[in-house]
Amino acid sequence: MSPKEVLQHYWGYDDFRSPQNLVIDAVLQDQDVCAFIPTGGGKSLCFQIPALCREGVCIVVSPLIALMQDQVNALKAKQIKAEVLQGGMSYREVEIILDNCTFGNIKFLYLSPERLQQELVRERIKQMKVCLLAIDEAHCVSQWGHDFRPAFKEIVSIRELFNSSVNCIALTATATPLVQKEIIDLLGLISPKVIKISVARKNIAIKVRETQDKRNEVLHFLKDLNGAGIIYVRNRKSTTDLASFFSSRGIKSEAYHGGMPNEKRKEVLKKWLAEKTKVVVATNAFGMGIDKPNVRKVVHFHLPESLESYSQEIGRCGRDGKYAEALCVYNESDIIRLKRQFVDVIPETEQVKEIYKKINAYFGIAYGEGKDEFFDFNFFNFCKKYNFNTQLAFNGLELLDRLSVLSLKKNYQKKTEIKVIISSARMIAFLEQNERYFEMMQNILRIYSGVFDYSVQIDLELIAHRSHLSKKNIMVLLDELHQQKIIQANIVQQDLSITFLVPKENDRTINPLAKEIKAYKQGKLKQAEAVVEFLKNETKCRNLQITNYFGERNTNNCGMCSVCLKEKNTKIVHINEACTAILAELQQKDASVNKLQKNLNIDKEELIKALRLLLDQKKIQLTNINTYKLR
Repeated sequence: MSPKEVLQHYWGYDDFRSPQNLVIDAVLQDQDVCAFIPTGGGKSLCFQIPALCREGVCIVVSPLIALMQDQVNALKAKQIKAEVLQGGMSYREVEIILDNCTFGNIKFLYLSPERLQQELVRERIKQMKVCLLAIDEAHCVSQWGHDFRPAFKEIVSIRELFNSSVNCIALTATATPLVQKEIIDLLGLISPKVIKISVARKNIAIKVRETQDKRNEVLHFLKDLNGAGIIYVRNRKSTTDLASFFSSRGIKSEAYHGGMPNEKRKEVLKKWLAEKTKVVVATNAFGMGIDKPNVRKVVHFHLPESLESYSQEIGRCGRDGKYAEALCVYNESDIIRLKRQFVDVIPETEQVKEIYKKINAYFGIAYGEGKDEFFDFNFFNFCKKYNFNTQLAFNGLELLDRLSVLSLKKNYQKKTEIKVIISSARMIAFLEQNERYFEMMQNILRIYSGVFDYSVQIDLELIAHRSHLSKKNIMVLLDELHQQKIIQANIVQQDLSITFLVPKENDRTINPLAKEIKAYKQGKLKQAEAVVEFLKNETKCRNLQITNYFGERNTNNCGMCSVCLKEKNTKIVHINEACTAILAELQQKDASVNKLQKNLNIDKEELIKALRLLLDQKKIQLTNINTYKLR
């Protein structure tokens, strides 16, 4: 089939978006390709379509485990055979998938760059008929990228394993000029065709507001929402608090964050996609891989960690090409919090050593051992045991993940362990007299032979299936047996899983990575500084600031961001004139900042300066409902 026939057959579209056709044509002409396509541009089709036009397996390398799984699920739903090598898989499970890629008809194999370094994987790739190598999130290869992962530097060696000439496509959404050059150099792309579309969001009006009353600023912004909206926040509590606040004021909103049960997240997403929920208040992972065309407004209630993240997140609105708006609200406390939240909590090398030492001690890993060992654990219990700051410890583990020392996966689950505490003879007698437990316990005893000797983790889904009972009924029966002192049942909540990728060698493991650890923290600081500079620059078009940051030489103002509109629609007045106008207005009645700006048509920055001066002069005061009145 031709690329267009593949597109129509599997996806139901008649034509490609620009520049998908250019990228696909270049790949099918056996060229290496480096494509810079902003969020919402349909990057995945740029390798999926040409791979489906060829015989063989397409190997897709990505650091985003959840997104890989989503893409695999989406391909399988279209009857396209795809697999992903996830962390925590047994040797046999990995072997089966690799066999299917070699001898079966698997079309796409998704895996992380760390997986590519495993000997089993590399040996099996030699036997595969590979038709294309696709590298997603390619900016991760650069230490100046916003998600640097050293394992990406090893991808270049994979091409030596292929039994025939295979071209490569590297994709990412955004990259500064330095990162763009490093992607090409470090991934060993051979005379690549570079295809890049502007990061400029020509249909998105970017607005930045400094305000002490962020909730009401956002409420006012969302009042005329005609379509869907997303509000990005930086912690789970804010998702629920703000969803409740906006819902109580007539804007139906729901919270979404990684700590919610998977089924609940699916339900929230389904309702939002079906227009039953107007706004989702979410942490920053929301929206990744979701192509909803009519998102009209995106709000950053808390500051983004970088302009790279910001550009991708605002790119989730206006995907239908129609007018959309992105609002970022902040005050001085947010700027202080930005550094504290994204820079100060990045551990130094000595702190990384300590976290690595303790995580090994937590699981009893001996020196020289631990490679490929997998564990589930409760992160907060780990932090409590060693008195770690949770943010610092989590960032330390994430950094060890990026540095390929270990593989970390968020994996909320309840683990059930049981041990039979009566003899086998007594158990048989008990079951003969209590038939309601017979089938369940018979299955447990058959599957888990050591259950009389030690605590054994059991698979509730499996036991429920074999016993023809619901999972809930199994839990009830186990609890009853626990109360009757027939078994000991322990339900432990786990929220992370970890796979050790290298043997434990204490400081010798971390010392060679000290340079990368230092560079990572410096990079985070520079990104935070760029965000602050963006917020504070009230003289240059917002869209221009972003495009220039990514190395584009565009000089045309967008004409609709908060800076451009200020030049068009507001007047700059002397601070004394602003003070006089404010006092006259407040003689009529108390007013908020927004009301004063609307009535007086004064530039907001000038208005705030005047209000601060009047507060200092004790001519006005702020009420407990955030309005101003005369003293």
